[in-house]
Amino acid sequence: MGIQEIKGKEGIPEYRNRKRAGQTEGFQESLLQNLESKKRQADAVRTEGHLRRNDREADAGILGARTGVRVNAVTPREAVRPVEVRHMSYEESDNIEIAVTQGYTLKGKLDGAQVYVEAKYEDGRLEAYLVDTAKIQEKTVHRIERFALETAESVNG
Repeated sequence: MGIQEIKGKEGIPEYRNRKRAGQTEGFQESLLQNLESKKRQADAVRTEGHLRRNDREADAGILGARTGVRVNAVTPREAVRPVEVRHMSYEESDNIEIAVTQGYTLKGKLDGAQVYVEAKYEDGRLEAYLVDTAKIQEKTVHRIERFALETAESVNG
């Protein structure tokens, strides 16, 4: 096989996926619209988080229904009381539950007759509760209360 000499433009095939005039402007406009939409969503989440923080200070705390873990301010739980987050490490915890599909991690530590529960959600939020296990109903379905009972049982044997 030898080397062929190409003369003129006729022998060079045109690149098919070559940009055409006007395509980049449309892409840039679409990209800017998407970025603006994401920014509006992030601002709404920040505002919602601020409102939740204020509600929690005023009442029993807000934990949304999406994950099934959060405490609902409309139906305050007698045994669960919101407290300041301690940023407890995994090593300090007596019990840990990582629920990847539900988007939360729970860490629990027996604190006298009560259990400190720290909840971290997939959006980065941290919330903490002090749970009085003596006030929990026997057949509770609330995840924070059940986790507190599990923590107390694992420590006390």
